[in-house]
Amino acid sequence: MTYNQLDKLFYQAMKVETKKRKIKLSAEGDIYKKVDPYFFRVFHCIEKITEGKIGITLDISVKYHRYDELQHNIINPGNPIRFTDKIRANSGAKCHVAFPRFVQCFNYDGTEKMLPKLCEDLLDFLEKYYTDFLTMVEKEYGDLGN
Repeated sequence: MTYNQLDKLFYQAMKVETKKRKIKLSAEGDIYKKVDPYFFRVFHCIEKITEGKIGITLDISVKYHRYDELQHNIINPGNPIRFTDKIRANSGAKCHVAFPRFVQCFNYDGTEKMLPKLCEDLLDFLEKYYTDFLTMVEKEYGDLGN
């Protein structure tokens, strides 16, 4: 299977798994969800496949969703726009958040049959990553604003 074929099959499997969890997915590689007061977004792409493993590049961010409006109104006073989740996820109008990009490896045998499990594993990893991050922020700083 080529990377292009794998990307297409992975996207189709991810559509099913994100829908089950009420998470949005864009064809551009963004997984995102607005959960008041936060906006969670992950850009993902397949990086490498080795025997029994797949590396997925993750560009993870979390912010207060109000930051998009705040930044836009400061930079473009008098030119309001309606922020949708898709604009927050992948437009030039979004407030960027600087998290380090990294490659996370998951078990994967190279078959189409295992793609739903791979998607579940990725979404479970992200859920834990966000939970751990927000717990650390609360403990160390009080909230994300600090």
